[in-house]
Amino acid sequence: MMRVLLAGGGHTHLIAGPLLSRRLGTAADITLMASSEKLLYSGMMPGWLAGHYDFEACAIDLRRLAQAHGLQWKMATLVDIDFAARQAIDSQGVRHDYDLLSLNVGSASPPGLRAAGSSVVTLPAKPFAEFVEAWRDWLERAPPRPRCFVVGGGAAGFELACALASLRASEGPMAGASVDLVTSDARLLAGQSRLSAWLAETTLHRKGVPIHYSSRYVGVAGNQLRLMRHPGVEFSLDADLVLIATGAHPPDWLRACANRQGIRQGADGGIAVDAGMRSFSDHRVFAVGDCASFLEQSVPRSGVHALRQGEPLSAAIAQCVARGPDATRIDPLARYTPQRRALALLNRCDGTAIAQWGPLAWAGRAAWRWKDRIDRGFMAGFDQR
Repeated sequence: MMRVLLAGGGHTHLIAGPLLSRRLGTAADITLMASSEKLLYSGMMPGWLAGHYDFEACAIDLRRLAQAHGLQWKMATLVDIDFAARQAIDSQGVRHDYDLLSLNVGSASPPGLRAAGSSVVTLPAKPFAEFVEAWRDWLERAPPRPRCFVVGGGAAGFELACALASLRASEGPMAGASVDLVTSDARLLAGQSRLSAWLAETTLHRKGVPIHYSSRYVGVAGNQLRLMRHPGVEFSLDADLVLIATGAHPPDWLRACANRQGIRQGADGGIAVDAGMRSFSDHRVFAVGDCASFLEQSVPRSGVHALRQGEPLSAAIAQCVARGPDATRIDPLARYTPQRRALALLNRCDGTAIAQWGPLAWAGRAAWRWKDRIDRGFMAGFDQR
């Protein structure tokens, strides 16, 4: 029986795992492996951070999901892959055999340079599982009126800044905090509509969140955040906490083992795949979500696109199982074709949201109710109680 290993509990495997089980039945042994039993759904993460959702309301139980759909479940943290031997290696040194491997292991935010002895806490927003534990630990030991920074001017950075701004009005550890946002771009939401960028900037100004434009994050030293505004022109700001939401890259271990074994990668370090999400170097390997680099088309790294890769991924793997493990790469497979436009709903963490569709954008409570209904509806589909 062919062994299919779904490595990583990312958003694509949430969709692909159950679909693949229905498509293949007993024709393959399908295993879902992840480093944590719970996956924090990215669409609700800022709302959870702001205290508007309980963790259980926006976390998916991967073990329960696997068992409900007839998938084998393994909780393990991958640290290497032996592509020639077709084995995934976890942090305990255990080797997991596969005939077909799908990688959905997410990404990591670059932490920047850290000088020895720095008191500034830096929390990369990805991977989510590590962020959740680090955030809880921070709240337990946060200083009074902490000085907080969010690094990253994209959608994630904007939502995180809104979440922190909402917390400073609470009676908890973040009461009275200062919140600043840092971006290396000249405006927020670069690459998205100027109207949505204006709405985002207006929102942060209204919330009292200063924005430091054209400032590249360097790292932390002492009790300060280090930034570079121009080449060679560096400045520092007093800080207690830095949330990093800059462009995420595939995990270092994945890039290292791909380099070592000659597995082709994209310019951003992801596993180079075709439109069928299949590796150009190893036809037994698929990669999706943040750890994949699509070379034949432009695919943004976002939860929306990761979720939509689930159905074609399950179809492509099922086709490979039907043809046998030695089917060549030139065999046509199901493809992922990203839609030209996707609805974006950004949580302002105050009962309102920004909605964007192409060049159009608007904001208000109706947009928030729309987002909340979509998110809760999505989560309801994974309630296996």
